[in-house]
Amino acid sequence: FPVTISFFSAVFGIDEQAKVLSEWYGRTIIRSRKRLTYEQAEEVIATNQSQSLGLDFDWGQLVLDVNRIALALKAQRFAMGSIRFESEELRFEFDEKGKPTEVYVKPHLQSHSLIEECMLLANRKVSAFMARQSRERYKNAIVYRVHDQPDPQRLENFARFAALFGYKIRTGNREQITASLNALADEIEGKAEAGVIESMAIRSMAKARYTVQNIGHYGLAFTLYAHF
Repeated sequence: FPVTISFFSAVFGIDEQAKVLSEWYGRTIIRSRKRLTYEQAEEVIATNQSQSLGLDFDWGQLVLDVNRIALALKAQRFAMGSIRFESEELRFEFDEKGKPTEVYVKPHLQSHSLIEECMLLANRKVSAFMARQSRERYKNAIVYRVHDQPDPQRLENFARFAALFGYKIRTGNREQITASLNALADEIEGKAEAGVIESMAIRSMAKARYTVQNIGHYGLAFTLYAHF
């Protein structure tokens, strides 16, 4: 049966180029008309086929439409200087007594990226909206999620580590760092050393933290960001 839940929502009007045409924030009632798993959405994206399965609306076409917007948002984000960080997520299988019987790496699906980009958009836009409000009535009313610039020495240490595997990291300026790290992520994908290099790359960065003093988010290349 459909489920009705009360939420605080961020609602955007977006065109096919992922340009935000309108935005609205407020309390809403959301009536869920279709519950999807990531795997169901992934099948629609992979086959590029819409489907309704007896419902009075084409939920598959909605998935395809939102996925096109998500891809455009992702392209915009990397064009602004966002760094690609991906780490493996482990999953465990348990028997009836709760004893782990199997461990495996959870695959990262395009449907995951779809949700991630929508989440990033909401977080970025809500933080910008609140920042505008804080200058008027609500000083320090929002807690930002910030990410500082990397420590040069730690970055140099990582560059030397990556060089042991034959990869070159340029650390002269932000543009070089971003381009090098994103190119590295592409180069090591699927290779045996990918896990350890990705882990060391993340450790070379500053830790993200919460604060009312905004300094932007280096890794995402956002000037304003919060966990809405």
